[in-house]
Amino acid sequence: RSLYDALRRDHPTVDTLSMGMSEDFELAIAEGATLVRIGSALFGARTSPACRDARAALAFIDGLGVAPDRLVLYGESIGTGVAVQLATERTPGVLVLEAPYSSMAEAGAAHYPMFPARLVVHHRFDSLAKIGAVRAPVLLMHGERDRVIPVRLGRKLFDAAPHPKQAFYVPAGGHSDLLAFGAAEAGLG
Repeated sequence: RSLYDALRRDHPTVDTLSMGMSEDFELAIAEGATLVRIGSALFGARTSPACRDARAALAFIDGLGVAPDRLVLYGESIGTGVAVQLATERTPGVLVLEAPYSSMAEAGAAHYPMFPARLVVHHRFDSLAKIGAVRAPVLLMHGERDRVIPVRLGRKLFDAAPHPKQAFYVPAGGHSDLLAFGAAEAGLG
């Protein structure tokens, strides 16, 4: 808690301390973080399933007594599949999806149409099949110039999402620059 307290003392307008990854989210919360990022187990040397890390973080947050309506599940890019899955298992205050896809298989097929991506994708993360079970409000943000995950996959997911829902499409936005185009303000509005 000392890090957050010191930050607030020196910068009184700061109300969010964002820190943490899979291995240190408990420390982040202990230091006063109000936003904790849970890293994906899909990359690097980690071998555990991606959802396991996120479920462990949520179990820790549950132990702190955080009310479900105060919980924001925020998935970015490949992490949107994990966020959608978790939102089918519990109802957060809101589900935010930045640069989402309908399924990993469909995203793979968009990049490699000549290969049977739908047959070889190991982590399917079929968000399109699961989004209908989400009972939280959904905010979806996507850049229309996204070269990693085509915006049409995000639109397809948004169309299938239940209400209430809101989309924020950025005509000049790419895959990882949506904050520069007002994505944070869209989430607060």
